[in-house]
Amino acid sequence: MATEFISLSAKDELDKYVGEVRDQLDNAARAGVIAAINTVRDRVKSGVSSASFNSSSSKQFGVPLIEGVRTYVEKGYPIGVTHILGDTKHNDGTWRLRFFEGGTKPRTQRTYDRYTGSIAANWFFKNAIVNADSMAQKLIDDRISKAIDKITKES
Repeated sequence: MATEFISLSAKDELDKYVGEVRDQLDNAARAGVIAAINTVRDRVKSGVSSASFNSSSSKQFGVPLIEGVRTYVEKGYPIGVTHILGDTKHNDGTWRLRFFEGGTKPRTQRTYDRYTGSIAANWFFKNAIVNADSMAQKLIDDRISKAIDKITKES
C-alpha cells in the first residue's frame, strides 16, 4: 500500500514538471508561428505595394487594398493564418484583393451585352509563399530550440 502512495506521488511530481516544460515549449512554438506568419504577411504586403493594380484608384472605398492582408493566431494553439480575404465584417473594399490575386474571366453586362473587362492575375500572394514553408519551419525550430536550451540551463 505504501509503495502505491509513493509511486502516485512521484507520478504527480513528474506530471507537474512535464506540464511546465510542455507549456514553455508550446509558448515557444506559438512565438515561432507568430514570427513566421508576420514574415509572410510582410512579404505579401510588399508584393501588393509593388503590384501594377496598386494605384490611387485602389483606395476607392477609403481603405487601401494593402489593408486586406490579414493575419491571426488561434488563441492557445500554435496555429496561425495569413490571408487576403480582407475585412469580411465591413464593406471596406479590401475583399477585392482576392480578384487581383487570381484574376477574373472576361465579363459582359447582360442587359446591354457590353464588355466590362477582366482582371489579369498578379499572383502576389502565391509568389510570397513559394519558399515560406521552409522559412516558417526554420523560425519555429529556432524558437523551440532556444526554449529547450533555456529549460536545460534552468535544471
